[in-house]
Amino acid sequence: MAINKIKIIIISIVFALAFSYFAFMALTNATMYYYTVSELQTIDPSIHQDVIRVSGKLVPSSYNREASSTISEFSITDGENLLKTQHDGILHGLVFQ
Repeated sequence: MAINKIKIIIISIVFALAFSYFAFMALTNATMYYYTVSELQTIDPSIHQDVIRVSGKLVPSSYNREASSTISEFSITDGENLLKTQHDGILHGLVFQ
């Protein structure tokens, strides 16, 4: 009876450690840094990657997309600086909120 309890405790600890490890790996790989518009304008352009995430608010009336195109042009701001940008693809609904 005592040996069964010990086995259950050991198995529980192994499962808890495995779950903690997988949760840690998922969270560390899922984090992505968002630049502010001001930060993006101060960094060296040669270190940019293919995808850069920028946090800002859509400037009213700046959004433009031709009906037959997937390319959108718009401006975003962080309250201090303005960034004119272009995106090819579908924009997430949060852009317009």
